[in-house]
Amino acid sequence: MQHARELTCARVFNSRWSEWQRVTDANRGGVYLTQGKLALALADFNRSLHLNPKSVECLLQRWVRLGTSVASSARCSSNGRYQMAIALNATTVTAQPINPGVTRQRLLTPELVDNSDVLLDRLTLAPGASTRFEPAAKSLVWLHVLAGEAKLETLYYRDRLTDTHSAVLPPGFPATISTDNGASLLYVEIPDAARLDQGFSATPPLFTVINWTREPVLKSKSDGRMRVALVSPELCQTAAIKIQMVIYPPGSTASSYHHEGAASFMYILSGRGEAWADGQRLRIRPGDVVYFPDRERHHLKAADDSELRFLVFYAPGEFKTVWADPSKANAWVSTERDINGYETAQDERQRRANNRGGGGFIV
Repeated sequence: MQHARELTCARVFNSRWSEWQRVTDANRGGVYLTQGKLALALADFNRSLHLNPKSVECLLQRWVRLGTSVASSARCSSNGRYQMAIALNATTVTAQPINPGVTRQRLLTPELVDNSDVLLDRLTLAPGASTRFEPAAKSLVWLHVLAGEAKLETLYYRDRLTDTHSAVLPPGFPATISTDNGASLLYVEIPDAARLDQGFSATPPLFTVINWTREPVLKSKSDGRMRVALVSPELCQTAAIKIQMVIYPPGSTASSYHHEGAASFMYILSGRGEAWADGQRLRIRPGDVVYFPDRERHHLKAADDSELRFLVFYAPGEFKTVWADPSKANAWVSTERDINGYETAQDERQRRANNRGGGGFIV
């Protein structure tokens, strides 16, 4: 009976594969879910959930519908569950109102990526709108302005933010964002930061506002690629998440690698290129979110005629990087200068801390 069910599942799959291929080929040629992987996933669902052939067909039809906006690459994890590299574009996600003049697009959710460690939203504020953030006692929030200008206000701080600014809100640290002319921003939340950072309770994160163009640049020893730390233990006093701004010059690429101990995802800010997940290619463009589960082999390449700029997130922030070819492992060196070649804000903060004897937050 079970064998007959799997054969029926296979027939349903094969009869629908051409439809899946047609739909996903139209999606910028960017889907990297292979036929073999989907077949394995369907067979696994069929065995574990005891689905009848009609249910399996409905499941496949759901994949076909998602194929117009979401690409994925499935693989089986050590616990027997399928983990997936996921790619989607923010323009395909419905914006839901959360406050007057404020909408939210939920880009990464536990239902989508089978990971509850990190949440990613895109918020859009109409002119004159505002929204308040109140991180819970165990959570950590990070904000980054994508477009427009906004004002960040806390009990002790008020300043203007542009698309070069980001902020870390520690647990129980309320803040309000408002805008006169409209703005959009990324909202990242770690709901249970203590689970990812053993020192979280003893040494809470600092409230931190930085302008990434004033931070030290790390440059690749092998080419012109650059990284700038936005969230790190040194900057924000947390290892729950690590966030960097990354810049690939036209045509540059990284060797294939994977992380052990952390999932990672990227938000494409500008430029075009390709992301590779487990050997499968996905074309990327501004607004794309690409999620790689722990141990998913991947790398990126900038288009030959386009600089690629993106944010990369790791949760937790401490992990091991394993290169497919150790002889091509990349090394980064600090330029000790900002992106414009000037003295960094880090140098200025150090002088200010020495003069004032430290403080409870960094700006």
